[in-house]
Amino acid sequence: MVKWYHKLKKEIVGIPLSTEPPPWECSSQTPEWQLADLGRRSESFVNDFKDYQIDENLSNLISGKRIAFIGPSPHLLGQHLGEFIDSHDLVIRINTSYQIPEELHADYGKRTDILVSCLNFNKIRSLQDNMSFTTSVKYIIQPQLSMWDIDRAEKIIHSWGVPYHNVSDGYLFKINKEVGTTCNTGLLGAITLLNYDIKELFIAGFTFFNMGKNNGYAYNSAHLAQTSKYDPVTIIDNKPTSESLRFDLHAQGPQIFYFGKIMQKYYGKIIKTDDYLINNFNLWIDGTFDNLCDKKIKNLLKIDEYLKEKHNSTITKWNGEI
Repeated sequence: MVKWYHKLKKEIVGIPLSTEPPPWECSSQTPEWQLADLGRRSESFVNDFKDYQIDENLSNLISGKRIAFIGPSPHLLGQHLGEFIDSHDLVIRINTSYQIPEELHADYGKRTDILVSCLNFNKIRSLQDNMSFTTSVKYIIQPQLSMWDIDRAEKIIHSWGVPYHNVSDGYLFKINKEVGTTCNTGLLGAITLLNYDIKELFIAGFTFFNMGKNNGYAYNSAHLAQTSKYDPVTIIDNKPTSESLRFDLHAQGPQIFYFGKIMQKYYGKIIKTDDYLINNFNLWIDGTFDNLCDKKIKNLLKIDEYLKEKHNSTITKWNGEI
């Protein structure tokens, strides 16, 4: 019998757990069901919620470092952040299997020191086809590789000779339960990094695929080419469709809300971001949501979303009832 948060810390990266976890918005079974299913398959598989276990080798690599965590969103085009990105001690990229092409260096930087990847079948295949890139990275963090696939995948990953860290399913399910959906690899990667004593985390190139802006579900040209070649996606208007990105599995709304909590706690301390994330999470950053319950925050977010989309404005002060 899976016990919810039994004998675990009542927090995730310092963010207190909700009194009542949100409704489960996902086409997959609940975390409790999935853990029970893993436990039935083998005694060696995890079958309970877990707290995070530090990877000492990864800790030695990233502790005390300034880290750039970079996604593939095209909104970075024209921002000229490449030199700033490469100035960090380490550059981490998400679900990538290619060297950043020269034409994108000015906006995305050129280095990839650590890879965060879901390492599903298609991602593994793309990395195997691009071994010069794969063997150039210093570490691979996999915050999505399920125990269901671990035996098959580990044999392949070991053959690459690249150090890697597989985040325990028990910890991932703790996060997913608290967020309310199966999280994106990017969000899980950020949470994983915040478990370490890093000096700074600059996050850029992530949009949760939309947040009401006009760049929609697009990737930059290099990432779109990789996705089109290796993933079974449908491309319309040079963008993967929402169905291809499996939003039935990875509901974006709950993840956006939880990332707001991360910004509320860490922005200006450990976390810095690009302007896109600042503009979308400004109310979390400026303290408007401090001491408010989740229900009131969600009501205010609806008002703020309307103001941003219809009037290019935002809530600047709130003293009324919600």
